[in-house]
Amino acid sequence: MYKIATLLLLSLLSPLTFAFGDLGHELVCDIAWREMNDNSRTEVIKILKHTRYATFAESCVWADSVRENNDYKYLKPFHYVNVEKSATKVMTGAVCENKGCVVDAIAAYSKVLAGDTLTAREQGHYASRRHEALMLLGHLTGDVHQPLHVSYALDWGGNKIKVRYQGHNTNLHNVWDSGLIKYGIQAPWREAGAELTEDITDTDRTVWHEPSPLVWANESLTITRSIYRALPRRGNPKKLKADYFDTHFNTLRTRILMAGFRLARTLDRVLNQPLAPVETPTPVIP
Repeated sequence: MYKIATLLLLSLLSPLTFAFGDLGHELVCDIAWREMNDNSRTEVIKILKHTRYATFAESCVWADSVRENNDYKYLKPFHYVNVEKSATKVMTGAVCENKGCVVDAIAAYSKVLAGDTLTAREQGHYASRRHEALMLLGHLTGDVHQPLHVSYALDWGGNKIKVRYQGHNTNLHNVWDSGLIKYGIQAPWREAGAELTEDITDTDRTVWHEPSPLVWANESLTITRSIYRALPRRGNPKKLKADYFDTHFNTLRTRILMAGFRLARTLDRVLNQPLAPVETPTPVIP
């Protein structure tokens, strides 16, 4: 199993980082790589030749690496979807039609990879080269499974909620993007991805076989609502309990596994073009 580190030691040695963390995205895409079929792997390898990345897992951090590049600032709204604080369901509608959102982006980039025609509105938001669509689909599937990427505009998905976690002042979003992963998984992404994939059972594969990004987002919203309910009412920063990691890490771990498996099934669906058959030579009639 992946290494669960001693929390006290890590609180002294490891600062919290930003974004679903390179490790989180690498894990999702490495799990997907291991779960997808051979035809999909072959196609992914072909597409990656148009990028600077040697592996699918590493390519899944690209969407965060270009955030401050003016040419890609239009991607920022695609990493999340916001709802009203009272909402119990994700209603995309105007929220996604305005600037785009993670739910619609996943659907659009799936169409790009499949070679399907985008609607006029989708072309205005999501038109992309195929290799970028692959990297974005991998990244955004991870994002929509991170609960606080389906959250509230009022506090920027928890970014404005100051918390103290394992001896560090940070914010709630960062705890779920990187903090829990950093404290829970110590192996490099390739090793950790292999170990995590081994934990996926046939029952999991049956239960998790849900193709709709909107359903994935609603799952995350349910978790987000429970995260907010459990927050201390007072304090700035709010001090998270000593058992916060023990209480919540397995939830995030499961979301990473689900994201990897679902990404694999999505890629199998949109990339699963059978390899060209070997032609049988025409027999020569003497």
